[in-house]
Amino acid sequence: MDGVPAHKEALALARACSQGDRSAQKQLFMQLAPRMKSVCMRYANDAEQAQDYMQEGFIRLFDKIGSYRGDSALETWSTRLFINNCLTLLKKDKKFRQQFDALNENVDYAEEQIEVDDDLLSEEEWMILMQELPLGYRSVLNLYVFEEKGHKEIADILGISENTSKSQLFKARRMLKELLEKNGRN
Repeated sequence: MDGVPAHKEALALARACSQGDRSAQKQLFMQLAPRMKSVCMRYANDAEQAQDYMQEGFIRLFDKIGSYRGDSALETWSTRLFINNCLTLLKKDKKFRQQFDALNENVDYAEEQIEVDDDLLSEEEWMILMQELPLGYRSVLNLYVFEEKGHKEIADILGISENTSKSQLFKARRMLKELLEKNGRN
């Protein structure tokens, strides 16, 4: 029963935002901005691009907020919208497409299993470390680890082959491990 008032509040806030209520939009922005900035940073090349993604995401959110029906938490719904928006913007980026072509080489995944202990660093430290990964590696890693997508789904989302998805994930893990070792964490 604790979720019912919060659910009603979220629906009321979404409705007010869809009707152009500026104070409701500001309230929703303040509520969601830290989480959405983190989401955008996972997919962007740098802080400036993440800021652009976030701005585009909020424009899209306020455009689509009328379709929020309360089937999930407002933050969950918003996060999904932001992720999809980041992926759409990434796919339009020529550099992103070129990275997959340049980084797509055959790798024997069965030969080497790479595990990275996610308890080694704080969330902020992981975000900084992940920014050092090439965009293709980072995009696949985000979808696989954070969004829990399989390689077929990642391939469909990004417009790449399943093998490219596997290759990018393998290389991302390998590079993360090397970066951790370089920084004295292993």
